[in-house]
Amino acid sequence: MMGQGRNAYASYCLSPVGLLPAPITKDIDMHYYKFNISDYRKDTVHLTPIEHYIYRSLIDWYYLDELPIPKETQSVMRRLCLGIESVSLLQNVLNDFFILSETGYIHKRINVEIDEYHGVIKKNTVNGSKGGRPVKPIPKRKKTQSVNSDNPSVSQNNPNYKLLTINQELLTNNKIHTHLAMLLDAGVENQIAKDWLSVRKSKRLPLTQTAFNAISKKITGAGLTINEGIKICVENGWAGFSAEWLTGTPELTTDKPFVHWWATEEATHQRCRQEGIEIISDLKQLRTNLNECIQTKKHNQKLNG
Repeated sequence: MMGQGRNAYASYCLSPVGLLPAPITKDIDMHYYKFNISDYRKDTVHLTPIEHYIYRSLIDWYYLDELPIPKETQSVMRRLCLGIESVSLLQNVLNDFFILSETGYIHKRINVEIDEYHGVIKKNTVNGSKGGRPVKPIPKRKKTQSVNSDNPSVSQNNPNYKLLTINQELLTNNKIHTHLAMLLDAGVENQIAKDWLSVRKSKRLPLTQTAFNAISKKITGAGLTINEGIKICVENGWAGFSAEWLTGTPELTTDKPFVHWWATEEATHQRCRQEGIEIISDLKQLRTNLNECIQTKKHNQKLNG
């Protein structure tokens, strides 16, 4: 078990025969660790629910014991309370996230964090034996002109200025991760989700849950999956979605199955020729130009109708 062989005597406890040294651990074992939800979701998006349970349990096990996962999968399955039907799932997780060594399955990132943790503990122990952290010398204050005292800096007026700036950056990053998680939960592919968030950011339209629910409803109402609909938005530079943008317009008609003008490059080129739009190599920009032309024409028809 973790922690064995690292005991030392550094305090005393009361016993029937008087004060005796009480054993404590010289190196404190890890009982918690940082968990980055965004990174975990990105790395484990392919896992099934039972594989998520296996991976999270192995992570906890690794941090607690600070030892590689045993090679013998039977003992691992026993500790995780897994049935024989989960052997392949366990092996999938081990192959995806761990490296097989002579001592067992190791996890490089966790090993680094454990080493860093014990390095901090060792440093604190040394400082404690010397009476605490070394006192930093107080620098001598230089005399300044009186004009400086009359015009204090922003940080002097607000000692929390730097802290507020850091918190604001963290808040912005958390919002980005929340928006991305919202799309991933709806089944949107990771790259498509990031591209669409960039489109909305360029138009200064932050993604809220209410807005996304409305867009999702329009996409599914058009007979598309959320991933298909968001992909169409990315390809056309749309921050939103409307079925009207895809219907009521002449499409590519051949002996092949029905194709929307935005579905293939050939269909887009043919529709551009119909509308008299110059064909350029940038397909994404070409579709944006074509869509603007179609929407302008529809708008003029409503005004004249």
